Amino acid sequence: MFCSCLSVSIVKKPGWVWDHYEESPLMSTYLVSFYVGNLQSAERTLPEEGTPFKVWARPGATDQTRFALSMGPEMLRFLGDYIGVDNPLPKQDILALPSFISDALENWGLISFGEKYLLYQPGVSSSNSQQKIATILGHELAHNWFGNLVTLRWWDDIWLNEGFATYFSTLAVNHVRPEWDIHSLYAVNSFLKVFSVDALHTSHPLIPSADTPSDLHQLFDAITYFKGYYILRMLNHTLGESTFQKGCTRYLKSHQYSNPSQDDLWEHLTAQAHEDGALPDDMQLSDVMRSWTRETGYPIITVTRNYSDGTAQITQTRFLRPKEDVEGRIKSGDINGTSWWIPLTFTSEEELDFDTTFPRRWLDPSQKYTTLDEMPEDDKWVMFNLKASSLYRIKYDEKNWQLIAQFLDSPSFYKIHFINRAHLLDDVLDFARAGQLDYPVALDLTNYLYREDHYLPWKAALSNLGYISRMIRSTDSGDKFKNFLRRLVSPQFDKLGMESQKGETLLETLQRRQISRWACSAGHGPCIKEAVDKFGSWMAEGDPDKDNPIPGDLRSLVYCTAVENGGEVEWRFLRERYEHANFSGETARLLSAMACSRDASKLNALLNWSIQRGSIRKEDSTVLFKAVARREEGHDIAKAFLKEKTQDIFIYAGSDPFHVPKLLEVLASRMNTPTHLKELEDFQNEHLDTLRTESRSAQQANEMVKFNVGWLGRNYGPLTKWLDEREV
Repeated sequence: MFCSCLSVSIVKKPGWVWDHYEESPLMSTYLVSFYVGNLQSAERTLPEEGTPFKVWARPGATDQTRFALSMGPEMLRFLGDYIGVDNPLPKQDILALPSFISDALENWGLISFGEKYLLYQPGVSSSNSQQKIATILGHELAHNWFGNLVTLRWWDDIWLNEGFATYFSTLAVNHVRPEWDIHSLYAVNSFLKVFSVDALHTSHPLIPSADTPSDLHQLFDAITYFKGYYILRMLNHTLGESTFQKGCTRYLKSHQYSNPSQDDLWEHLTAQAHEDGALPDDMQLSDVMRSWTRETGYPIITVTRNYSDGTAQITQTRFLRPKEDVEGRIKSGDINGTSWWIPLTFTSEEELDFDTTFPRRWLDPSQKYTTLDEMPEDDKWVMFNLKASSLYRIKYDEKNWQLIAQFLDSPSFYKIHFINRAHLLDDVLDFARAGQLDYPVALDLTNYLYREDHYLPWKAALSNLGYISRMIRSTDSGDKFKNFLRRLVSPQFDKLGMESQKGETLLETLQRRQISRWACSAGHGPCIKEAVDKFGSWMAEGDPDKDNPIPGDLRSLVYCTAVENGGEVEWRFLRERYEHANFSGETARLLSAMACSRDASKLNALLNWSIQRGSIRKEDSTVLFKAVARREEGHDIAKAFLKEKTQDIFIYAGSDPFHVPKLLEVLASRMNTPTHLKELEDFQNEHLDTLRTESRSAQQANEMVKFNVGWLGRNYGPLTKWLDEREV
């Protein structure tokens, strides 16, 4: 197969065929692709001149392509219609490859996927996997326009490819599956990632230097994909969807089969915004977006209300961890005092209008502060950044925080939009992490969660509470915090149960799965019992490889819980199932669950498998290492394994530039003592030459551990005191 359509096949001699393909459109060389192998296809072509759409998989797996076929042609047609530019190619082939170095690659007309990112099996795959398959497929199809038809001028503009593909993927998925509410899900997932990574000193701008191959490898990260996506989402909210859509169409039509830069994008969007009256005539997006794309980080605005005259003073600065480092870094020139053009949206307890995301004011970076006179009565809260439409955090004065907390812990809490509830929880808990707010104050805001039933606020809260749990897991207060988590989530588990209900939404399914996972990991007895019982029912099946009664959404949780609370019998049962599994999503799940064992010898055996060719699929190697390293019993074992087997791991990784950085990242996320820091620095110094191609990942791991060490020193005492009071 090739990027373009097959023209003719000529049999030259027995066993040999000479394929001739039609000439392809003008394209960048990195997009050219051909494939030779044994795959079978399933096809679906929409009526009314739809693009022929084939999904190819290994023999015996074509039935697992049905979901991709149900989504792909619909998304492809939608994208062409929405963008206003027809799909450039006369056919679309999609390959599901048993072994692949990446999640997916957007080769024009011949998109390649690793199997677990494309194949879906009803009853076996999880809802989360289904959503990921849809969004990754939409992402790669969107590249037909953003990246392929219009290609970046140089790699420092890679965010134009990946940010646009990510953003338009959410539009395409939402068109086919509006009941998923993918816009909300993706927004919260993205700001959780970007707010975390871009608060590091070792982060990078959306437009970084890209002069060497190692520079290029390091650009394919959360900043490029998710910050790029979020900047475009912000523009859509700021300009309005119609203006943003028409501006993107102008950009594509003007630069198809050529290589624009981001300045060309700003030019077309500005022209459209001025025509539509969506942007003041004296503002140019090239000025507005300069800090957002050319500077590292994101802003935090401080809202200080004057309750006597109904005004508020708004200031901004860059948000960084740790807090005490910021002023010194600015004075030394280590970081600059970046300011942003910030679109301000806000509502109040009186208005409760979370739908108007067009900016009421712009925060001018040249001004030290802006004064707003549209504040509510002194006993009503004000809230900024409606639906998290822009990429900034908000710090309120103490009284406004108290008013918000009181409202949250009332029957009317739901009147605050659920994205803003997630935003509030992430802000307040991250302020505490950065030392800008006392943890007892931040944790008290979580008191309202007993009322909360939406997935996204819980996700924001638990992702932050998970950090605390990782930091104090091995201390004397580890069990106390585990008790706190159990008291927090067990009422939700008792209310929701583990089994999904007919007709529930994707977000409801994800909430049930999330709460069940946390309830079992926190030691909630009914959760553990139900999981172990379900696993026992599976073991009792006459043909467990064929008949597995555990729903796909529960398998990861049930498998892990049973192994963690079981022994040799449960572990070997999963090992046997792994040997017979024919579905890539299930094999990765089985490997991860085997890493839930408390037996050190088994964890060492799994790590050795991870670098033995032929033992497991290569793409599952990092999955297995990370599964071991994330366990309390496995972290030190994984750390020792990386140190002892470094050369073997590098040899096994081969040309995969992301392999070792992924291992370092998961280890660093749980390292929090001076000894840990010295171990990491010694490892990095010892392998300086090998790690040079991924220097940013190594630097970020180092910064992460330094922060963790400081965090534990600052917060262990106050947290222990707070937990002791809760225990009483």
